[in-house]
Formats: sequence, structure tokens, C-alpha cells
Amino acid sequence: MNFSPVNLILFGYQPVKEARSALKGGSGGAPYRTDYNLSLAFVSGKNRFCVIDDIFYEEGSHLKDGARIIKVEPNRVLIRNREIKHWVPLAERKIIAKEKQ
Repeated sequence: MNFSPVNLILFGYQPVKEARSALKGGSGGAPYRTDYNLSLAFVSGKNRFCVIDDIFYEEGSHLKDGARIIKVEPNRVLIRNREIKHWVPLAERKIIAKEKQ
């Protein structure tokens, strides 16, 4: 399955400036990646999608680094990297206010 970057501005998506680690205190020396940037999670009935590192994925898909998306919930995504599972929280959305003219 091929994935490409998508433009989600029509759905109200606003990019985040900084990714947060899935683990408190950073990666903690883990031998696998934990700093995924989850910017959108969408659940509707059996349809479950997310945007991780600006790429659109469906539940069950594999990420570029080989990790697998196990479960998509409205505010977080469960990822399995090797045999370790961890939750990636939805990144905080920062609203950029327009300057007064």
C-alpha cells in the first residue's frame, strides 16, 4: 500500500510546531522510536484513520520504520514497534491568531 502526504486543511487540520514524545521524559534510552507526531485521529464506526508525521494511515497499517498501528482512538493511537506497544497521544493544537491590520 502506498501512502502520500495529504492536505487536511479542509477538515480543520492545523499543523503542530513540535512533536511530543509518547513516553514521559523522552525516549528513555528505548531502542526504538517513540517520538511520533500524531496530528489527527479519526474514528467513525469501523473506519479508523490517523495522520502520523504528516502521512495518512489506516488502522492496521505499517509505518515507514516498520512499526504497526494497532488501534486508533479519538485522542491517541496504539503503536507496536517490535514487541513493545505504546500509546501516542494526539499532539496539542496551537491556534495561530491573525495579526490585527
